[in-house]
Amino acid sequence: MTNNYTVAELDSIGINCHLIGTPEEYHTAIPLNHNFKVITYNIRSINKNFDSFIVTLHRLKTSFDVIVFTECWLDENTVVPHLPSYTYYFTKKKINQNSGVIEYVRETLGVCVSEPELQDANCLQLTLDKGITILGVYRPPSFLNFSNFFSSLDQVLKSISNRNTRLILLGDINIDLLLSTSTQDLVYQCLTSEHGLFPAITKPTRGNRCLDHIFVNTTQGTTGVVCSSDVTDHYIAILGMATTKNPETNCNRNVLTRDVEAIKKELLHEDWAALLDNVDINQARNKRKRSEDLSNEIVEMRKEMAQMLTLMKSVDSNQKQFMERITVDMTSIKEKMSDIKSTISAITTEQVAMNSDIITLRNKENILQKSIDKMQLKVEKLTSAGSQPADIPEPVSTNKEDRNAADKLEVIKNNKILMSGTYKHDEIGKVYQRQKRPTKVCFNSTDAAKTKSPTQMLRFRSVYMNK
Repeated sequence: MTNNYTVAELDSIGINCHLIGTPEEYHTAIPLNHNFKVITYNIRSINKNFDSFIVTLHRLKTSFDVIVFTECWLDENTVVPHLPSYTYYFTKKKINQNSGVIEYVRETLGVCVSEPELQDANCLQLTLDKGITILGVYRPPSFLNFSNFFSSLDQVLKSISNRNTRLILLGDINIDLLLSTSTQDLVYQCLTSEHGLFPAITKPTRGNRCLDHIFVNTTQGTTGVVCSSDVTDHYIAILGMATTKNPETNCNRNVLTRDVEAIKKELLHEDWAALLDNVDINQARNKRKRSEDLSNEIVEMRKEMAQMLTLMKSVDSNQKQFMERITVDMTSIKEKMSDIKSTISAITTEQVAMNSDIITLRNKENILQKSIDKMQLKVEKLTSAGSQPADIPEPVSTNKEDRNAADKLEVIKNNKILMSGTYKHDEIGKVYQRQKRPTKVCFNSTDAAKTKSPTQMLRFRSVYMNK
């Protein structure tokens, strides 16, 4: 039976693509039953922009199965960053300073990795145990000869198209899908169409051009998303795909089987020459009838095989809904477990930082304690040596009688002025201590008591010190 499609019907066959302005809008664009999610991004140097992209990735609030980076600027000295819960793989071939593809795969997925030979481009192939093959490609725009790239890409796609697998071709190809005016744009789209690939990204990914592509060989249960990003001048391209298989139903049926190979062998060994050369109409008719019977058996066998395939594809709707609900619940549980692991990793990182701060504070505490000990030793030395703190002048007596009696005192010893000012007469002994004279002054309190006036006392002390 032949399906005749109109041009409008052919144009309607495709994959929905949504353009979102912020990462927080992602969940409004991807249906919940799309349990397999792939993201690709032109990161413009993995070491420079990886941390900024991880911030955007957390804002998407979803767990991707595969993350593909293009234009990674890989060389022999590049250290690929680690991403928790993922295993990374990268290309070894270097085309120019911008080249390189890195793919992060969730640790729970089984994967086989290879690097196909693609002319004028980097290519990394992932074959997942889910029956999905992913080709991550980066083609620099500096290569203007497209024929080598198209020829090698055709060979790689042919080697995969023969397999019973879902094929995803993605990456920064630097070919515009929106303005297909050049010959190379049309050749590229014809090449992907020949291999049964449909574009999932049909919105601009850089400026007003669609340079970052995602192609997939199925349109059922598939959605494309383009998310704006300020990390580089490219947007993020995302593919959501439903991979849940229909549940199998065990049925007991009586099936009539025929050995097709035996029928073919019998037809090959048939004496057709005798049939054609025989002039007996009856004999020829009998042999022809036998041949027609064999042909009819083949037709009936094909009908029965078609009926068997129809029965095998029919599934009880209740069982199908039950299995889909279980699949959604399992996906939710896996995402929660992933969030718990991420939280534990963050707590561990904070604990390490706190331990480092505690060690730093303890070191500062030891330094301060040593300084305190040194200062205490200095104080003890000063105390033992009898050193005194800086002298504070004694206040002038407010007693009017003493203030009038005490004149300026000038005691000269060794041609130096020792003291000048008006002080209370019973504080004269302290004046010499404040001047820190090396000569010890002995003052007889008995003689001082005999003095009757401050003037007599000053004369007595001057004579006493000159002895």
